[in-house]
Amino acid sequence: SFTWVFPSGNEIHGANISTDVAGAYTLIATAPNGCEVTQTTEVTAIPDPEITPTVSLQMPSCAGSSDASLFVEMIAGGTAPYVITANGEPLTGNIMENIPAGNYLLVLTDANGCTDETTVEIPEPEEVTVSLGEDLHVSPGNPVVLEIQTNISPATIEWTGPAGQMWSGISSLTVPASEGIYTVVVEDANGCSATASLQLFVDTKQTVFVPNAFSPNGDGVNDLLTVFAGEEVSLVRSFSIFDRWGNLIYKRKNFAPHTSTDPPVKGWDGTLNGKALDPAVFVFMAEVEFQNGEVIMISGDVTLVK
Repeated sequence: SFTWVFPSGNEIHGANISTDVAGAYTLIATAPNGCEVTQTTEVTAIPDPEITPTVSLQMPSCAGSSDASLFVEMIAGGTAPYVITANGEPLTGNIMENIPAGNYLLVLTDANGCTDETTVEIPEPEEVTVSLGEDLHVSPGNPVVLEIQTNISPATIEWTGPAGQMWSGISSLTVPASEGIYTVVVEDANGCSATASLQLFVDTKQTVFVPNAFSPNGDGVNDLLTVFAGEEVSLVRSFSIFDRWGNLIYKRKNFAPHTSTDPPVKGWDGTLNGKALDPAVFVFMAEVEFQNGEVIMISGDVTLVK
């Protein structure tokens, strides 16, 4: 009979054994008459060979794209043929295509079943960004400059205005004060693009002002009530004052608004039919026309004080 004694001390009966554990193995052969012969054999483990691939990468064209690829050009070490997987997926023709950026674990197995692995990183390209800043509130009549902020040198720049206007190839756009949404699209040499929009608000009422109090006492300060405005206002079509019962006290038509810091020389002086009125709260209404043709109505309270 035959008995094998393993390095661990375990025994297996039989003439032949297989093992993948290095160490000293002792064979005990016992004859029918009880005589024994022993022989020890040393099993030496051969380390797995280093299997090293040479990998070429095709980077993604844009951030978030899935058009990258990796190709195993050659393999050093081990014994051909090889089986290659990337993140558990077998490579056909040593290539993996149409993949996103990320880390890929390559496992290479040679003809003897020896394996080696390496990690390949496909970096994500920088995302193209563009901004026009916050929405803008502007006064009528004043041109507005819109300028892009982007992290690329754009190959193309395309603007679209609120009425469908289009401009190309400029990073700074000057437009009239017209309400609406302006959109810009920038694109780099690889065709990667980004879009930004900005809404333009024209604050017409902010440029027209009627004081909420005046004191027609002849001291040269706040003696007359009129409409104050910037140069973007071309005409005050009408300016009316009413008492609290709705009676018309004063009305003036088709005059230029007061635009200077000097006291006005025309306006309501706090009288009705030449008689000074007592302190009270009145209501004004004004119809105002801007240089761009826009017409608005404004109204409010005004207090006559002495």
